[in-house]
Amino acid sequence: MISSGVLKQLDGLKNSENKELGFKARRAAIIISKNIDNITWDTTKRTGTVDEQLIKITEEVHGILITNDIYLKIEAMSKNVPTKGYSLKSEYTGVEYLYIHTDENRYNEELDKILQTGEKPKAINLEENQYLIVKDLNSPIKDRNGELDYTLMGIFKYNNKKLHSINEKTIKNKWTGYIKPRNPEQVCLFDGLYDPQNTIVYAGGSFGVGKSFILSNFALQELEKENIRKIIYIPNNAYVENAMDLGFLPGDKIEKSMPSIGPLVDLIGIDEISRLFAEERLEVVPLAYIRGRNFENSIILVNEAQNLDFDHIKLLIGRVGEKSRIFFDGSLKQIDSDIFKNKNGLKLLLNLAKSPNYSKLFSTVRLQTVERSITAQVAEYLDNLE
Repeated sequence: MISSGVLKQLDGLKNSENKELGFKARRAAIIISKNIDNITWDTTKRTGTVDEQLIKITEEVHGILITNDIYLKIEAMSKNVPTKGYSLKSEYTGVEYLYIHTDENRYNEELDKILQTGEKPKAINLEENQYLIVKDLNSPIKDRNGELDYTLMGIFKYNNKKLHSINEKTIKNKWTGYIKPRNPEQVCLFDGLYDPQNTIVYAGGSFGVGKSFILSNFALQELEKENIRKIIYIPNNAYVENAMDLGFLPGDKIEKSMPSIGPLVDLIGIDEISRLFAEERLEVVPLAYIRGRNFENSIILVNEAQNLDFDHIKLLIGRVGEKSRIFFDGSLKQIDSDIFKNKNGLKLLLNLAKSPNYSKLFSTVRLQTVERSITAQVAEYLDNLE
């Protein structure tokens, strides 16, 4: 049973200045709308606060009050009303957020405890290699796009059951120069790339957030430093029904590959691409030709990985040899064919976060902020209107 007071609260929160709170309110409304035929409503006109109304309704129907609000739980328990917590199942993003209130000295007890002991807040569930971004609700700011945000108080990585503060890292190669992260989520992705234990890295997010740009530049850096022997590029798999075949395209191997490696061409140019091909330091391997291969001392870049199914993901990871790593970029909003919707490989990949044996090998970050250009941000705005 859902109280009409709860709906009013959700409606009031959907446009909250707290972005995370607003997102959760809108998501709750969507879940309610999808299950509306299975919901019983309380439309009785009641007095008192919404919390008081919820406790009263639960008493009347001899039910269980579903809430994660600690204060509401305590109040309900004082009146012998049973309570139970809940969890909204959503796509794992690799990042959790903690919004705190600091005092006039910018002090917060919960944050201080994290810094001193590394202990995670009890109200937050974290997986191995997941990041925690802490922001101060008492210190509102405007981001680079003029949107309301809050002052960053720290970024932490959960590893071996402890939170560890991470520092901002940079990427540098001779083609692009220095690259610095532009937002907290990018700081997290840079950190995951620099951890050699993370042999499987997935950069998620919509268009223009920097997925391919960051992964490609890091791979080029490692190639230039000779930390790897070769970059293996797996292009978008959605050109034909199941796998792209270069044989249908005119020209030699390099000419056939050019249309499928746009992100790399944009970064270093056609001449440099040709040179790396000639030196056998870059290889383009469409999925149709991947079976039976073994890639050692390489970084495998899998572009537009949302166009992969369960078997494709397993096949690709099975090609990773000694001293190699595999990077995926993709957005589940940009699936190009229905064939990849039902058994999407990226959704399967996210299960590694909960694996007791392999979670240490896996890092993922969903990037949130469009950094390509102001015009590119229009696409995100239109996407949110659908």
